Amino acid sequence: VSATGGDVIDPLFGVIVTPFGDFNLFASYTTTTSLRGAGNLLEDKITSVGPTREKQFETGFKSEWFENHLRFNATYFHTMNNNLTYAALDDTGNNTGYYIKAGNLKREGLELELTGKPVKNLDAVLGYSYLDASYHDSPYYHEGSSPMNTANHTANGWLNYAVSRGALRNLSFGLGVYYVGERPFAEYTYAVLPGHNIQVNTPPFMADPYTTVNAQAGYRIDKYQIKLFLNNLLDVTGYTAYYRGGYLNPTDPRNFAISINYQF
Repeated sequence: VSATGGDVIDPLFGVIVTPFGDFNLFASYTTTTSLRGAGNLLEDKITSVGPTREKQFETGFKSEWFENHLRFNATYFHTMNNNLTYAALDDTGNNTGYYIKAGNLKREGLELELTGKPVKNLDAVLGYSYLDASYHDSPYYHEGSSPMNTANHTANGWLNYAVSRGALRNLSFGLGVYYVGERPFAEYTYAVLPGHNIQVNTPPFMADPYTTVNAQAGYRIDKYQIKLFLNNLLDVTGYTAYYRGGYLNPTDPRNFAISINYQF
C-alpha cells in the first residue's frame, strides 16, 4: 500500500478461555492501517508521508470471586505505532503545511483493576497502571526516549458508601485518591524541531509525582439527586501538561462543585 493506493490486510484475532468458574483468560492481536494523511508531503516537498500502521497485542484475565462481591482483572498490552509524523512549524510556530517523520512509538504495560463490595452498601475500586512508552528508529528522538508527559506509574482508588436505612437514608459519601508518577516535561531530541523550544541532545527534566484526594456527597429526594464534589482537598500542586513552546499547566487548586439532577 502507498499514498496513492494499494491493498493491505489487517488481521484481527481473539480468544477467550474459561479454565474454571468465573475465571476467564483472553488474548487478542489486531493491526490497523491508516491512509489519513498518507498523501501529505514531507519537508522536502516531494516525498509523501505514506500510511501509518498500528499493531496491538493484549492478554490477561478477568475474574469474579466470593459470589461476585470481588472482581480482579489484569491486562498486559504491547502496541507499536509505525511511521508516525507531525506537522512542521516555522520559526514563529505557524504550520508550514509539511510534515516531519517521528519514527515509531512503542507502548507496553500492565493494567490492574480490583473492584468489590467489602461490606454492605460499600463499593471499592482500586486501579494501577504501568506504562513504558518509547520512540524507536526516529530521525529526531533519541532511541528509547519517552514522549513528553508520559508517566510510568499511575494509580487510583475510590470508596463510596450509600446509607440505606434510618434518618440518613438516601445519603451517600465518596472518597478517592489519584496518583501520577514522575514523567518527562519535554522530549529528548537529536535536532531542533521547528517551532519548538527544546534544547537539543539535552535529557528532559522530570516532573515530580503528585497525589490528589477528592470527595463527594450525594442525597436523593424523590426524583431529584443533589451532589457535592470536593476536588483536590489537600490543595496539592502538580503539573499535568507541557507545551513544546515552554508552558506548564498546574493542576486545579482546591475547588468544589454542585450538581442537581432530575430523573424523568
